[in-house]
Amino acid sequence: MRLFIGLPLSREAVLNTAALAANASALIPGRYVLPDNYHLTLAFLGDTPSDRIGDVKELLDDVAAQFSAPRLTLGRLSHFSRRENAILIRTAQSPDDLLSMHESLLCALRMRGLPFTDGPFTPHVTLARHADCSVEANVPATPDAAFTAPHALLYLSARDSANILRYTPLHRAAFRNLP
Repeated sequence: MRLFIGLPLSREAVLNTAALAANASALIPGRYVLPDNYHLTLAFLGDTPSDRIGDVKELLDDVAAQFSAPRLTLGRLSHFSRRENAILIRTAQSPDDLLSMHESLLCALRMRGLPFTDGPFTPHVTLARHADCSVEANVPATPDAAFTAPHALLYLSARDSANILRYTPLHRAAFRNLP
């Protein structure tokens, strides 16, 4: 099972981000993410044995309980990788310490012998893959989207019967200041 831990966007942030993605898609070719799949990844576990899901849920509950619900602001467009085959993203900023939350999750995963991808942590929402960012594009901006993530989620990444990638929440973990 391909798993990851992330923060969901508020409905308003999803709509705002979808508008930005629509503006971008008119100028930047790429394979755009469905708005229902928008999230901010905190830890990518990848292929995880199904018998370890209980361990992941437990550690997510433990780590989330150590942190207040983070306030996030989604801002400008950017990209990762080569400009002609890029991952188009919307940057995310937080006055709260997302890096500590990310590092706490990786530490808990490591201590439990669970798989994860360890690399630089850059908070963002993925808008498109295989995007051609080599073209000069003046994408009309949308206002920044600010919201508080209500909880952390364990997601399953899988293709549905129509071969469309879907991110399905498997578990919700509360932050210490929210029920």
